[in-house]
Amino acid sequence: MEPHEFACPNQACANFGRAGAGVSQVKRHGEYGKAERIRLLRCTVCGKVFSERKGTAFFGLKASPERVCQALVLLAEGNSLRATARILHAKLDTIRAWLRRAGAHAQAVNEYLLARYPLSQAQLDELWSFVKKNRRA
Repeated sequence: MEPHEFACPNQACANFGRAGAGVSQVKRHGEYGKAERIRLLRCTVCGKVFSERKGTAFFGLKASPERVCQALVLLAEGNSLRATARILHAKLDTIRAWLRRAGAHAQAVNEYLLARYPLSQAQLDELWSFVKKNRRA
């Protein structure tokens, strides 16, 4: 993404949550592998500096997003935590932490997206029953 596509994360700022409303790149920092560096961005209204990964599941991680995604794909394909750790030459606790982080982030995104839809649990169960019945075995 280009810097102008980010939104200011400062809730007190007039540009809070408004993508394309005055964010510029300050610098890149950190190095993962040999090529990737994380950009620091600055809001042109309030002056707050923030990471391009702010608000993502990758914020604060030392590993590259590609490596974390590779681990999550391996887990989604049915590999165990231990097998994924062996395949990626990583520690079991690291894989476990990435999975927890991804799950928490997915739950937060899901809650955000469903917040405006007033659904009861019964309605969701009915939807699942409908989907399950229409699946061809």
